[in-house]
Formats: sequence, structure tokens, C-alpha cells
Amino acid sequence: MNNRIKMKDIAVEAGVSISTVSRVLSGKTQVNSATKNKIYAALNHLNTVNHDPTKTITNRNILVISANLSHLMHLKIIDAINETAEERGYRIIIEITNNRLLSFDELYERVTENNVCGVIVLALMAKFETLEEINKIVPVVYSSEVPENCQISFVGTRLYSAYKTMATYLVSQNRKHIGVLFPLRYVTNDLLDAYMDVLKEADIPYDSSLILRPNNYDYFYISTLLNQFFSTHPVIDAMICEDDALALVAISAARRNGLRVPEDIAILGFGSTFLSHVTSPRITSVDTSLDMIGLTLCNALINHVEKNDHSPEYIYVDYHFTIQESTELLPESKNSR
Repeated sequence: MNNRIKMKDIAVEAGVSISTVSRVLSGKTQVNSATKNKIYAALNHLNTVNHDPTKTITNRNILVISANLSHLMHLKIIDAINETAEERGYRIIIEITNNRLLSFDELYERVTENNVCGVIVLALMAKFETLEEINKIVPVVYSSEVPENCQISFVGTRLYSAYKTMATYLVSQNRKHIGVLFPLRYVTNDLLDAYMDVLKEADIPYDSSLILRPNNYDYFYISTLLNQFFSTHPVIDAMICEDDALALVAISAARRNGLRVPEDIAILGFGSTFLSHVTSPRITSVDTSLDMIGLTLCNALINHVEKNDHSPEYIYVDYHFTIQESTELLPESKNSR
């Protein structure tokens, strides 16, 4: 039997026209809040009515959404998700959005067409309101920053604490012109909050020109941007990068501009991927236990699926700050791990 909920069923349940349902689900047209709530309530009710426990057990497809596969941290997390899913008798379907936000209609279509039992989101590839509505249909677990009172489950690192550790360390080195490199696709409230709090505590003026937010994740584009940035900001003495790959790009660009790493500029990565240990200099980075995040994401989602539980759950994975040669000259004995 085909259990997919159709728009006409939602329209009948909500007492509105099919065109109104389409407008609300596509998010393309303004519809008053009362009508939206009726439609979402109808969708949630129909999903509950159509819920078949046997089907939930046999439906073992997990949708994993990522911005793109050039992100090394996502690749390692996906590998752990896949391994854990296989161990528990599930399989994953990977959706690459190419840095584009998905509407409710698009995400709902992917959920129904792929017959998935749950969704794991590795970066903000849909609005939180969209993820909350999808979570009423199938469980959603998210791995990035989440706002307060967000009604979806979260597995990840305490980002504010991790970023504050990084910024505090740089200030302790007497670095006073600290840059930040984060592509626009990521929510960075925790990073910027921690960064600004540390500057305020150290009485260091905030300089918005040191915040770099590239509009895409293309390495060649970011390399060109950094070349221009370093040539016009000779006073910069540190940079916090969104991941280890971008830290490596920043190191190369700094050197092309005559800056010594770490003597003139300290550069930090995030994720402690293999790049941080095989480059020269090796990159100071935050080890977020990516394997553990992937395992925990998958187990949390499957537990919600098997219990038919859509309530939010927040799970934090410990991190470790690893100091290496990209931020200070270390004796060889301290470089070994």
C-alpha cells in the first residue's frame, strides 16, 4: 500500500484548498499563521494516523544531508554514520545540496520519495522552522549550532566553549589582531560570540574587517580572497579557520604574502582531520571526535525512529584542543602525539 500523504489529503483534513497547501509547503507565498498552523497540524495528524509500526521497522533508509563532499569533517562523520547504520541494519542515502537551502516542499519530497525513516543534517541546509516541521513527520537529528528552544535533536560539540578556548589561547600569546575565516553557509553565532567575548575580556577592540565570510567553499576562490586580505591587512597576527582544509589554504596564502607561520601569524583549524597532522607546519586544531559524533548521530536517530519519538534531545561530545606548529614553535618532543 502506498502510505505517502498527498496534498489533497492534507487539504481535506485542514479544510483548505490544494493550492493553499501547495503555497504553504513550497514557502513561496505569504499565508497567514492560522492557516499555516492548520495545514501543519493536518500533516502531523495524517502522519500519525498513517503510522504503521511494522513499516517503521522495515523502513530502514536514513537521509543524510550535507552541503558538499569537499568538507573533510563531513566525510569522516558520514563514514562513521554509514558504519553504524550498517551495524544496526539500516542504510544511508546521501543528499548533497551544493550549499543551497532546501525548502519544506523539497525536503518533504526527498523524505517521501526515498521512503526514509529519519534525517541527519550535517550543516544548516534548511531553515530551522523547516527542520522542525519535518521532525513532526520523521525524526531529525542535527549536527551544528542550534538556537535556544529549537525542537529538533542535536549531537555535536559545545562550540562556544571550543571557540573560546581557541581565542583565549591566541590572546595568551599576545595576539591582538585575530582574523576569522568562515564560509557564509554556516551559522557562526557561537564562534562570533566567543570571539567577541574574549576580545572584550582582553580589552582588544573589535575590528569587523578581520571577519572573512566567503560566499562559497571553493578553495581557489578563498585562496585568492586570502591573498588580497593578507596584502591589505599586514597587522593581522592570527586567524581562526572553519576547518583544517581552510587553515591549510590560509597558511599557503600567508606565506605567499611573506608572513611566517607561526612567527608572524598563528593559524588554527577545526576538526583535527588528517590534514592537521601531515602538513608542514602541523596545524593547531580542535579535535571534535568526529567518529564519535557520527556514531552518536546515527544511534540517536535510530533510537528515535524505533521508539517513534520526535521529542528533542541534546547530546554533547567532548573536544580536545591540540596545539601544534601552526601557532607556536614547539620542541620536537612536544610535537609527537
